[in-house]
Amino acid sequence: MPFDWGFLEWHWRINDLAERVSWARRNAPGDVFTFIAVAVVRPLASLITFSLQPIDRLARLLGRLSIIFVGWGLILFFFLTVAWLPFLGLLAGSSWLWLRFPITRPLLLLPGSLLSLTLTAFLMIVPDPEKKPSYVDIAKHWPLTWYIWRPPEQYYIDEGISDANNPYVWERAFGDTKREDPVESAEPQKYDPL
Repeated sequence: MPFDWGFLEWHWRINDLAERVSWARRNAPGDVFTFIAVAVVRPLASLITFSLQPIDRLARLLGRLSIIFVGWGLILFFFLTVAWLPFLGLLAGSSWLWLRFPITRPLLLLPGSLLSLTLTAFLMIVPDPEKKPSYVDIAKHWPLTWYIWRPPEQYYIDEGISDANNPYVWERAFGDTKREDPVESAEPQKYDPL
């Protein structure tokens, strides 16, 4: 499967981010903890993004100015990206736990919400002029982050994505999966050359 490391940073360019967010919202678990998390995190994260927009613009301007000093600007962006990776791992990992193991939801509710809001603010103040504004959705829509970051196969089926952009089709086409497809007939076919 072609692997795009861009998902690890705020330069991540995918064409279907809005569709992923919409699908994740429609397919969110229906329990009370998910309802509370979504009802608290999304509005507070939206408030954070709205209030930090002037700082975001200033940070992007500073990022453009730092590019003039190529060495220092690149070193700054490198360290910011490296600092981001463990937190992205925590955010995606906690979302994965939330979606896979319902018993973890009460334990993850407060720390996951705080992590999400903190990382939303971090993404808004990163001075990189090339960051994608919609990347903040990764943190803003926790606990559904995993569905946005690595959608399940059902997303591709529901959205009708069946080309090379669907990693599950790629895996089946090149045998990169251990999943067996159902057999049409249980009886063995005899070969008749005539």
